[in-house]
Amino acid sequence: MFGLFIHLPSKSRFSRALPIFILGAWIAISCVSLSEESGSAPTLCVDAYHAHTWIETVPSPEMLDYHVLHSPSRAVQSLSQLGWKCKPQLLPWTKEVLEQCDVVMLNLPSADQPPYLVDEILALEEFVRNGGGLYIIVDHTNCYFHNSVLGALANRLDIELRSETVCDRVPHTTGFGNAWVVFSDFRPSPITSGLKKIAYQAGGCVDERFGIIFSSPKSWADKARINPYGANNSNLGFYGDYIQEFYEPSGPQAVVAAKELGRGRIVLVADQNCIGGVFLNYADNRRFWLQSMYWAAGVPFDAESLRQDRDKNRSLVWCLEIVRGERGQFGDVAERGLYYFYAWLSKVADARATDETLSDAKVLVVPDVELLKEDLLLEQIRGFLNQPERTVCVLAAEADESLLKTLVQGWVSSPSKTSDPLGSKAWSNRSGSRLILVPHRDAWTNKYFPEPELRRSLGRVEENKLEAAHRFFLGMGIIDASNKQKSWLDELDE
Repeated sequence: MFGLFIHLPSKSRFSRALPIFILGAWIAISCVSLSEESGSAPTLCVDAYHAHTWIETVPSPEMLDYHVLHSPSRAVQSLSQLGWKCKPQLLPWTKEVLEQCDVVMLNLPSADQPPYLVDEILALEEFVRNGGGLYIIVDHTNCYFHNSVLGALANRLDIELRSETVCDRVPHTTGFGNAWVVFSDFRPSPITSGLKKIAYQAGGCVDERFGIIFSSPKSWADKARINPYGANNSNLGFYGDYIQEFYEPSGPQAVVAAKELGRGRIVLVADQNCIGGVFLNYADNRRFWLQSMYWAAGVPFDAESLRQDRDKNRSLVWCLEIVRGERGQFGDVAERGLYYFYAWLSKVADARATDETLSDAKVLVVPDVELLKEDLLLEQIRGFLNQPERTVCVLAAEADESLLKTLVQGWVSSPSKTSDPLGSKAWSNRSGSRLILVPHRDAWTNKYFPEPELRRSLGRVEENKLEAAHRFFLGMGIIDASNKQKSWLDELDE
């Protein structure tokens, strides 16, 4: 560090130069401080010009549109809460715009939006080669012609785009379907550090040359069935038949890719729902999102960020999910599963489906009373209840108290404080924690609980169920009735 000296014709030259030296030192320190501050707060620019992207409208009970519900708004919000500067890009990419970005996110570009022009492609390539991060979200089977839109850019970046759905079999799925896949084959990378399992909701395959996460040896790449001109495709894109054919690639499929190009970094993720408004909080998806985004920015990821990564506007709810394929419940869309209920809970709370203990959660939802038969899970639940003012809700087929005896021994049976319309039974201990047995588990399953997108009109029975669930969790204090979320139409207008 150098001060600024000026030669003065005086015996007290040093004393006269001292204030100027201090000023120079202060300027130097300020510059270093500003530089460090800038480096600790990366800027993410999300493409909202070539793609339908909402980054501020987090899930809420009124949100019924599939694409908005599964947008990356919750993921972007998690970065904002960790100090990132996040903003949408509403115009074409230019060199001047990219100079203000650390990471650019291209979120599932759609063919009904403007195409990437040659100047944009060259500017994005130069941005990466000069040290920028590029985070590309694609999906299964070229479902919105996103591969067609990204083809020229991918060619410049030496990335192969694939048009299949990754399919697998139990126990490598979230339930009994074969398109909601669980991945545990992680190659060494800062992105995969500490991950146990992540999951896709009908995702795709990526360039295996740069693959860092793979499906199991039982999996295959299911090819799309696309009519000429894309005729008769559904509003959710193209699909295959989910049946393994002899001509479809089998064995481990790359589902996440990461590569360096010049001084920059590129991440390619093949499922938007993986980091969407509901499934971001499933298994290790959230940790994967944060670590991959920090890697793209070239910023070291501090594991302490995981403990700070909480939705500051919503209560944390721990949904105990055993991600073992045949045991998954909050990620299972079959009739017996609880995915619809979990998606609804995600609209009103910071609901996280995991078997990792979330000690700072207010509420733990145990999806099946039978889980209390497992000693390790029982100890995990007991440890949670030993904290003050915690609530555990156990879903049961009937109001059977026999499996709860080891948990409620010495507790006091008490009237529920939840304005409970469900007929549950409750016990409390001296620390203010409560155990609530919720009967009629079937009523919470996908067979009876309304779909999160409500594609059909609700009957009176379904309306009553939503109202009962809302009143139940409102009574437990995890729903803030005054918390008004931004409407996606308002964000669109902006």
